[in-house]
Amino acid sequence: LSVAEDLGTRAVVLAPGPDLEVAAVDIPERATAGQLVEIAYTVVNAGAGPTSALTPVWDDLVYLSRDRFLDLDSDRFLFTARHTGAVDAAGTYSVSRTVRLPRDLIGPFFVIAVTDPVRRTPRGAVFEGLAELDNATASAAPLIIELPPPSDLQVTDIAIPTAARSGDTVEISWKVRNVAPAP
Repeated sequence: LSVAEDLGTRAVVLAPGPDLEVAAVDIPERATAGQLVEIAYTVVNAGAGPTSALTPVWDDLVYLSRDRFLDLDSDRFLFTARHTGAVDAAGTYSVSRTVRLPRDLIGPFFVIAVTDPVRRTPRGAVFEGLAELDNATASAAPLIIELPPPSDLQVTDIAIPTAARSGDTVEISWKVRNVAPAP
């Protein structure tokens, strides 16, 4: 806050505030369910002022979504990245993480990163004034999550006794081999 004096009166003026926004989300074009992928994003302070030194810590969250719109209740959560430190006006920071994709999702999914999300209160940890709700950005194109290639298990050897009588204990063994290129 700044105080301006005008003929004996004082006006309290709100200092220029920060506006945290996810500027870009970088993902691969395709990946296999259960595979490790790298997800990177950049956050920019698009506001006229820095984030407060009083609130130097906030979380970024990353989700998979069928559409470009973040729904904290139904989109699939991937990871949290904690940010520590003030960000000046026009300042940025970047995060890159390698994460394992869920095994139960197949098809196109947008990756959405949200910085300092509004969760249980009407604003995030960083006071952004009227700019509290522009903190999420989806990837430009969806990540295509594909089924892994199938394996092809075949019994290659069977060993049985050459003779046995009814009621005898016998040992039977076999070997199984995957003849497909996929594990």
